Amino acid sequence: MRSILIHTCCGFCGFSTLKNIKKQFDIKCLWYNPNIHPLQEYEKRLNAFKLWAQNGKYEVIIDLYDDKHWFKMIEGKENNEDLRCLNCYKIRLQKTVEIAKQRGIQYFTTTLLISPYQKHEMIKSVCFDLADKNGVDFYYFDERPNFYNNKNEYHKFGFYSQKYCGCVYSQREQESKKVRE
Repeated sequence: MRSILIHTCCGFCGFSTLKNIKKQFDIKCLWYNPNIHPLQEYEKRLNAFKLWAQNGKYEVIIDLYDDKHWFKMIEGKENNEDLRCLNCYKIRLQKTVEIAKQRGIQYFTTTLLISPYQKHEMIKSVCFDLADKNGVDFYYFDERPNFYNNKNEYHKFGFYSQKYCGCVYSQREQESKKVRE
């Protein structure tokens, strides 16, 4: 069976992605999300991911939480959402490809592709570029049409689900929306 490394940004997105591909691949899940802020939010998401992955009996790889590296990589782009997100995607997906190569895993993908709130075409472009440059195949899928059905199903299990993308800037956006309401 083909092997795949799935960059996983949270429990819900992992759950939704694996519903789509679990019969097609030998799956390993990577948790690498130095963008998630604050640390308490990172820990909530990581714990939900671990619980979900244990229930599914998926192999899990957890890389270091290095928010200092993330802030350094987006320095100067803080006020440009597109550049900030592009660099954030690159940081996490480059790590995914590196680990896939190190472990001899044939394919990689990301759970970021399931969300209608992410920059889908940008993610897809970054992944195809990384695949071309690194010799690891990118498995593309689009699970956005099933996002809300999957979210309702996930909530039935009682796992934690976040309210914003993850970075301090998306957190601030969410908080300012609440103030305006």
